Amino acid sequence: QPYFERYKDAIRLGVVPGIFTDEPNVAPRDFPGRSLPWTPMLPHIFKKRYGYRIEDRLPELFYDVGEYRRTRIHYWSLIGELFSINYSKRLFDWCEKHGLLYTGHYLCEEEMWKSIPRNGDVMAHYEYMHIPGYDHLGRHLLPSIGYRQVSSVAHQMNRKRVLCEIFGTSGWDTKLEDYKWMVDWNLVNGINFFNPHLVLYSLRGCRKRDYPPSLFKHQPWWKYHRVLADYIAGVSYILTLGKYLADVGVLHPMSTGWMKYAVMDHLKVVELDKAFQEFAERLMKAQVHFDFLSEGMLKKYGKIENSHLKLGEMKYSTVIIPPFIENVLPSTLKILRKFAKSGGRLIIVGSTPRYVEGEESEISIENAELIPITQLEKVLKDLSPIEINGTGCEDVYTHLREFNGVRLCFITNLSKEAEARMQITLKGWKAVSLWDINRRSRYKVTYKRSDEDVVLNLVLEPLASTLLVEESVEYYPPLPEIKPVSEVSDWKVEILDYNALPLDFCRWSTDGKSWSEPTYVLSIQEDLEKENYEGPIYLRYEFRSDIDGTAMVAYEDSGSPDVYVNGEKVKEVPFKWIDPVYKVCEFKLKKGKNTVEIKAHFKPPKKPKTLLFVKDGMEIETIYILGDFTVDFEDKKPYISGPKKTPIPGDITSQGYPFYAGLIRYTSTFRVEEGGTYLLKVDRYNGVAMGVMVNGVYAGVAAWPPRVIDISTHIKKGVNTLTLELATSLRNLYGPHHTAGIGPSVGPTSFLELSSRRVPPTKVRWVDEYLLVPVGFEGKVVLLKEIH
Repeated sequence: QPYFERYKDAIRLGVVPGIFTDEPNVAPRDFPGRSLPWTPMLPHIFKKRYGYRIEDRLPELFYDVGEYRRTRIHYWSLIGELFSINYSKRLFDWCEKHGLLYTGHYLCEEEMWKSIPRNGDVMAHYEYMHIPGYDHLGRHLLPSIGYRQVSSVAHQMNRKRVLCEIFGTSGWDTKLEDYKWMVDWNLVNGINFFNPHLVLYSLRGCRKRDYPPSLFKHQPWWKYHRVLADYIAGVSYILTLGKYLADVGVLHPMSTGWMKYAVMDHLKVVELDKAFQEFAERLMKAQVHFDFLSEGMLKKYGKIENSHLKLGEMKYSTVIIPPFIENVLPSTLKILRKFAKSGGRLIIVGSTPRYVEGEESEISIENAELIPITQLEKVLKDLSPIEINGTGCEDVYTHLREFNGVRLCFITNLSKEAEARMQITLKGWKAVSLWDINRRSRYKVTYKRSDEDVVLNLVLEPLASTLLVEESVEYYPPLPEIKPVSEVSDWKVEILDYNALPLDFCRWSTDGKSWSEPTYVLSIQEDLEKENYEGPIYLRYEFRSDIDGTAMVAYEDSGSPDVYVNGEKVKEVPFKWIDPVYKVCEFKLKKGKNTVEIKAHFKPPKKPKTLLFVKDGMEIETIYILGDFTVDFEDKKPYISGPKKTPIPGDITSQGYPFYAGLIRYTSTFRVEEGGTYLLKVDRYNGVAMGVMVNGVYAGVAAWPPRVIDISTHIKKGVNTLTLELATSLRNLYGPHHTAGIGPSVGPTSFLELSSRRVPPTKVRWVDEYLLVPVGFEGKVVLLKEIH
């Protein structure tokens, strides 16, 4: 309400369309997963609902004793209901009243062993969101069940947009092709609204380590961000049109999860999660288009209509009970029996569930098909509206929609290595055209009719995607044949920005007399905060240079610092570097040992025992030496080794630029002897994005496979100049530099020195050397020509 009062004019104008909730949950903070959510009213509500006292059954929630199956189902279903009604529905109703959209995501939405103690029943919340949402963390593809839980309810409740907070914890070196890879996985799972994490107003202090990357102007590749934004906008729009074509409903195992979830032993639910994930993946790989059926939603909204199970806006002619479902609720059993009796196809895989609301029962459903797991693939082939055969197709996925009577099929190859050479059968289609998403072009394709189906051949490179549309348009040009003309070689390489030497160790003192040994800067910060120290701080950074010259030092303006280099106080120069938080001073670099001393006033940046930052707090950070020089290593320590030099094509981290963050230019020439449509195909590179210029004119970005740019309007007969601009990341500059075994997710603890400092402890280990990622381009570019 206070936000509404303050911003009501902006809300009424549509400038602020909605409110985002981030990771609400009911798990006690200090002991998540080892305690029970509770309220003073819970025992009364429970007794009124179920007729017995939950206080008498508490051991059954922790251990497999007594009537634990039934008790757990009652307890956790009630927790989910109360949380969704008293939190989500209240916010949903408030937003409805005030003209706002309610969106966001809940904590630990995906695996049941995590979501049960935090949300009870996470799918129950999505009904009460105008834009249901999910959270994709890390540079990897999460199991499909989390996305499909939220998209299923969105389809059923007729919510056109399905949100995902995405890219958080992916790390500074995430490439445009990585972003697209993750987006495409979301798209095939029903997500069509992307909320990037995160945009930092400042990189001051710990913010640069706060689950990077930050998608903002401090990135060396920021000017190329639009190609990603345009791709996301275009495909999201298309996959919002019309309706998702899912004819199959898969019963969700949440009540089985409740039954198995013991506070002191999560292993049974972990195994259930694994089986659930594998089953969903089998359906996706078989190109079965499906939604999950929440038992709670079935009870509220499930109906039988013309031999279909109708759940909200969706109708399913087939319902599958997976083999790992051991329990169903009485309301679920009732509607499934009606569905099968009406002529709907009910498939029970493996064996019939053994329990009804936690009580063992002989369950029989007339007309249901009981199939062994060994026959599942045959059944899935029959259920799939799309059949894909060929080589390299293991990671090909599809999303099928219908808009104004026209079917649309988004298809993506999520393999990073394998080219998919496919024969695709589109069942029931009358025609097909291809929409090239990257080039924004539409083409006629060669296909044949087989019975009532359309069959075509299609090749997708690794990480490539396209759109098939059920239409036959004669004026579309045919999909052209592409032939190589020549390979571009003999590259001139230029480093366009200053090199950097990060100094992340320093000696420190509180009196300027007694000094510590060289200490990792973040460890100093932690120790001072732990002691709640406030007072003078002296920092001494030391580095070696093998050359004399001029250089600059970049430091964060925190604690009102005075800066001295080699004993002389230095003054700020008007040079802007990466982010306004940095002040830059020029100094005389000398051969041998150089020293940077910072004198400042230290005050803890946060209020004690809180996450609340104070305005005048200080954060001790890495400083950076900038200039036209090269950097090498000796005894695992970096030093300035010589003047700026020109690298050759390949990895620049071993050529004097291990920490470089900026742009690299590659220049060469090629010849064109005759007119036509010419393309450039750029090979893989180690960087975030690659801009392409021909004869000084911008032609496009080779962002992701097939990395093909149409240069026809920029070329001339004879010799042409090709310029490639590789935009690097901030990874080698900001790290994490000293922690091995991090995996696909990067957060604040990824940068800490000792395992004991990490909460919780992880397998990440400290190393003294600087861990880097490759940066550069080998130089393989091929000139292509379209043959029509």
